[in-house]
Parts: sequence; C-alpha cells; structure tokens
Amino acid sequence: MIPVVAIIGRTNVGKSTLFNRLIGGRRAIVDRSPNTTRDRNLGEVEWNGRRFLLVDTGGIIFHPRDELEQAVAHQTEEAIKEADVIIFLVDREPLPYDYEAASTVRRMGKPVLLVVNKIDNEKLEQGLEDFYSLGLGDFIPVSAASGRNTGDMLDILVSVLPDATEEEAESVPRVAVVGRPNVGKSTLINRLVGDRVLVTSCSPGTTRDSVDTIITLSGKQYIFSDTAGLSKRQKGIGYYASLRSIRAIHSSDIVVLLTEAEEPLTRYERKIASISLEKGKSFILAVNKWDTVEEKSERAAELIEFIRKDARFLNFVPVIFISALTGYNLGRLTEKIEEVLSAREIRLPTNQLNRMFEEIISHHPPGRVNGKAAKINYITQVRTAPPTFLLFSNIERLPQNYINYIENQLRERLDFTGTPIKILVRRK
Repeated sequence: MIPVVAIIGRTNVGKSTLFNRLIGGRRAIVDRSPNTTRDRNLGEVEWNGRRFLLVDTGGIIFHPRDELEQAVAHQTEEAIKEADVIIFLVDREPLPYDYEAASTVRRMGKPVLLVVNKIDNEKLEQGLEDFYSLGLGDFIPVSAASGRNTGDMLDILVSVLPDATEEEAESVPRVAVVGRPNVGKSTLINRLVGDRVLVTSCSPGTTRDSVDTIITLSGKQYIFSDTAGLSKRQKGIGYYASLRSIRAIHSSDIVVLLTEAEEPLTRYERKIASISLEKGKSFILAVNKWDTVEEKSERAAELIEFIRKDARFLNFVPVIFISALTGYNLGRLTEKIEEVLSAREIRLPTNQLNRMFEEIISHHPPGRVNGKAAKINYITQVRTAPPTFLLFSNIERLPQNYINYIENQLRERLDFTGTPIKILVRRK
C-alpha cells in the first residue's frame, strides 16, 4: 500500500494551504472562515523518489457544539488512525488546544512532524522555544503560503515513511462520485468505507469541497472523490466547491454518476455524463434509493429502456441499482468499478488487433469518400486509459458512421464495458 500522511491541527493554522503547496495545486478550499475544510482532501505527492498520499483534515475539535462539528471531529480522528505519519501543524505560539492535541497524537505512537507555520522569515524563527513544551521534539518552521522550508520538511518526512513497496510505484486509481445535491453521494462513500468519514446531512450542499477518501477494494487502494452538487450557480466558497467538482471529474479514472429512480438523467446529469466521456473517463450510472421503489423488476426495465433511448451515447455504460442507505447491491457496484478499471487498461498486440480488424472491414468495407475509394491499411493501439486506436488510411477523414461501426465491432469482440474508445485516423 502507498503510505498515508495526515495533516492535523486546530482550525485556521493553514492546513489546507500547506496541503495545496505540497500537492502542487489548489485542490482544498482556503478561506478565513473556521471549519472551511469539513471533510478530508487527499492528493498524491512525490518527493526524492518516494510517493505518498497526503490527507488534509478539518480542524481538531475537542468540544464540538453541534452535529456538524461532531462529524468533522470524527473524520479527523479517523484520519489520524489511518495515517502512517502525522504532520502536526501549529502557528507561531502554542495554544491550549495544541497541548491537548499533542497529547492525543503522542498516544498514537506514530511518527510525528511538528511543523510551525506562518514563519515567513528568519526573524520570526526567534522565540519559538515554547513549542518544545508540546513534547513532540524538534519542530520545523515553514511558511505554507510562500513555500519557505517546505522542501526541508519533505526531506525529513520521507525519511520516516514506511519502507517502500512495489505497489507504491503504481498510481492509485481515482473514482469521482458525482450527482445532484442530496442524492446520497456522501452516504454511498461512507457505506463503502464502512465508517462515517464524510459529513452527511439532509440539507443540500453539505459537501462543499471535493472530498477524497481512500477505500480498499479486493486488496487494491482507490481514491474516491465525493463532490459537491453542481445544479446551480454559486458564489464564494460554493463557487470554488463547484470548480473542485469539475476538477475531480477531470482528474479521475472512473466517474460514478449517482441519480434517483424518480427522476433519472436530468439535463444536468446528461451534461455531466457527456463531459466525463469526452474527457476519456470510464463511467458507471448508479440509480440510488432503490430501497424506496416498489415493483423493482418492472421499474428497472423501464429505466434501462428510457436511458438507452433518451441517452444513446450511454449504451455501453453499466447501470446498477443500489441503496447507499441500506447497502443493497453495493457489492455489484464495487465489482463493476473493478471491471471498468480493467477495461480501460486493455492493450492489444498490433498483430492480434489487425487480424481482428481485417475481419471487421471485410464484413463492411469503408466504401467511397468524396468519390475516392477509401482504404484502411492497418490499425494500432497508441495508448490505454482510455483505449485509443490509430487507423492508417489513404484519406484524411472517414465518415463518422463508419467510425461508429468500428467502435461497435470492437466492443462486440472485447470487454470495454463502461469505457470510452477513441479512434483516430491518419493519412498515409
């Protein structure tokens, strides 16, 4: 497994700023309001040949005042338990909460880096001796905003990571769970992970950021991204949350669109599906809240027929009927996630591919294009994820209906379930 490093600390010490600095992008929302990070964000970091997963958590809350703060506190506790190494972030001078948090961290018995943030210059490094009283040893002064000393911090961090494994060299697949507000995205991920790691509520918009969670399926790590709903324009934090949701789709390998049986495939959901496939993402349609549906077999047949007719571009996409609340059919959903991941990695030797292709074009030659007899010399696969094929022809462009024919024939012969195929043409 890839090592996990968690950033913890009280609210507004700069955890999300440090997270964004280390992963090299703005994935976590940064705002001056307390508890802007309600859930965990997760990204991959590589430093000096070592890779690890970095987790940005909500602030440590020892005396939560309401259900939302209780949920934030719980997911921070879980992040500490799951981490191999902890970055304990403070700023400038220790406060009572820091001592309480340090006591909790020491009891975990894990490697801890005490990092003092907002130290923008050497002058501010003076007078930090009080941090030794936290009982965590030496500290590292940094500025997350400017990046000052973060390289030194990473040098120390990778030196205390667990020994490298073969799996560390592999990229962790990403699964983006998308859908309208309050459709059950957080509930689904909580059910899959087996714990309440995401803040859930009956109020739409509870998830404001794109929230990442590590889930292991059949011994393999996946990063699941729970996204904010994208049904309407928002300002401020809500606006940035929507941007994170779109970015979560772009950075994913697989997109799971969660919809409802009562109103499947709204115009917004069709747009999300179209964007996902255009970006080469594998795709699964999961119909949630199936526990509330009567006459399930009849309704399932009606929905599949509706989807196939109303959105023909999703004909190769698997449709799974689930209940995130009760756990119904989630085993089938996880199996399908593994299947579509395997499908997007299919690579065929050129010889085998051309033997198959000769059979395809012998049954239906391309015919004439603009008065010229079209000829396809050979085909080769140029990449995976998604599978992309290059046709060498005597013309620059083949009719789209013939490209569609080739795609359909490839799908009949190979299991590209849930995965888009790209077919390019080059004149030779």
